[in-house]
Amino acid sequence: MSTVAEIEEAVAKLPPDDFARLMEDLRDLAAARAALAEIEAGEKPAPLEEVAARLGL
Repeated sequence: MSTVAEIEEAVAKLPPDDFARLMEDLRDLAAARAALAEIEAGEKPAPLEEVAARLGL
């Protein structure tokens, strides 16, 4: 496993587009963890049909 310093060094070397993708991936990960926490707390997930309709699929 990498140390924080190694991760900081690697991130500092990323091209701007790769850094932006990394930030997007981290936001997606945080949202997924929050959704799983809600489900574990007893909330029911939205039905697939409802999600698809909201996304226009």
